Amino acid sequence: MKLSLNLGTYFGIPVNVHWSFSLLLVYVIFQSLAAGAGWQSTVLYVVLVLLIFVCVVLHEYGHALAARRYGVETKDITLLPIGGIARLERLPDLPKQELIVAIAGPLVNIIIAVVLMGFLLIMPNLGIPSMDALGELKLSLSNLPIILVGFNLIMVAFNLIPAFPMDGGRILRSLLAMKFTKTVATKWAAHIGQFISVLFVIYGLYQGDYILAFIGVFIFMSASREHKIVAHNAYMNETDLSSIMRNEFTILNPNDNIPFARNRIAGLRENFFVVVDENDKIVGYVSKGAIENAESDQSVSNIISYLPTALREHMSLAEVSSIFQIYRVPILPVFREDKIIGVVELA
Repeated sequence: MKLSLNLGTYFGIPVNVHWSFSLLLVYVIFQSLAAGAGWQSTVLYVVLVLLIFVCVVLHEYGHALAARRYGVETKDITLLPIGGIARLERLPDLPKQELIVAIAGPLVNIIIAVVLMGFLLIMPNLGIPSMDALGELKLSLSNLPIILVGFNLIMVAFNLIPAFPMDGGRILRSLLAMKFTKTVATKWAAHIGQFISVLFVIYGLYQGDYILAFIGVFIFMSASREHKIVAHNAYMNETDLSSIMRNEFTILNPNDNIPFARNRIAGLRENFFVVVDENDKIVGYVSKGAIENAESDQSVSNIISYLPTALREHMSLAEVSSIFQIYRVPILPVFREDKIIGVVELA
């Protein structure tokens, strides 16, 4: 089932709208009609929501195009009822680059607000907001520009809250990362964001504003997740494969007959075995299951699976993981110069 509808590709970046976005439009229409508004006002509410999400898309393009400047492409931009998500292939490498990418989104909203205010200045009739009987800004076609100005400024303020997943959290992390490691910077940025989220929850519950309380819970969980992801990535990049390499391993010869191979692997906990010929050349691997199920008159050479590559000593766990994902094999030998010193087997 396709969950998103493609709205086109702009600047080489696909824009999708998630199916749940339609629920927001249905909710807006229902609330408007239930409040006694006519169809004309209801259509205006829908137009306002759509214009707001155009601003959201432009905000995400700010991030995406700034990231492209540093060689980071964006897979797509997806609209959800709660906002937009630009899926970057990765985060920029340097703190200054992340800072610029994070700032680019709110900067777009400031530019939109400035352009709209300039439009209001040259169109005097649109520059005077009309109010309803309660003294509140009335939703009308002439008021749409000023409402959008307000929304963009609110979006800037909200996104600059120093907590993940808002841009402010990434801005804070990038500033801290100029002095500390990215892991330490993320830890402190996450803690600050969680402190703010707790204040949101307390204030929201005290005021009966459960949406604000929910936002606080969401921020707290997002900050925790960001910290765990960065800590995990740091561990994977800073730890070499010696921590997962098996130094004791069984090597089979392609000319071994199956009964001999079965006898050699009997009682071993290994599930896969590297096969090496008389010239110390790796010719592949075999599984314990393949040996146990092979015909007795065969040799190991009849059931060998190809090994496309090998690992080198001192590779990081991140590099090892990437290689396993690319080649999709269950075992790889580890070499020191031209000698096999261990194997890494997927659990």
